[in-house]
Amino acid sequence: MLANGYDYDAAVNYARLYVKNYNPNYPDWTPYGGDCANFASQCLYAGGKPMRGTNPNDALSWFSSGTATDTNKVSGAWRGANMFRNYWQEYSTAYKQFSRGGTDTYNYTWPGDVVSLLNNNGFCLLYTSPSPRDRTRS
Repeated sequence: MLANGYDYDAAVNYARLYVKNYNPNYPDWTPYGGDCANFASQCLYAGGKPMRGTNPNDALSWFSSGTATDTNKVSGAWRGANMFRNYWQEYSTAYKQFSRGGTDTYNYTWPGDVVSLLNNNGFCLLYTSPSPRDRTRS
């Protein structure tokens, strides 16, 4: 499914391919507090979302360059849950805030969408199910 230049199926297929087999073309931020925003960013990029900027500290930059865990080569919005959320609030095609996950969130989202669930430590979730074969965007 392609909408607004974003290929939902490509994002879902990427997530399924690399959820258990880490893509060596990207740095793994797990030892530095978590990798969820990095993985969600990879999926969005695989779906066709363009990288932006080159300044890793600029809130309007979203990019990853290289395989090293070098904060000069990966923007905060690509790898950090809070900056990721802030970036996509600005650049997403649609954004909705929910007080918690559940039926409302499920009914609003589609396979390939990203849902950021944040707590005090920062946590995000990439929504990729149910299968696109089970649910279609109209």
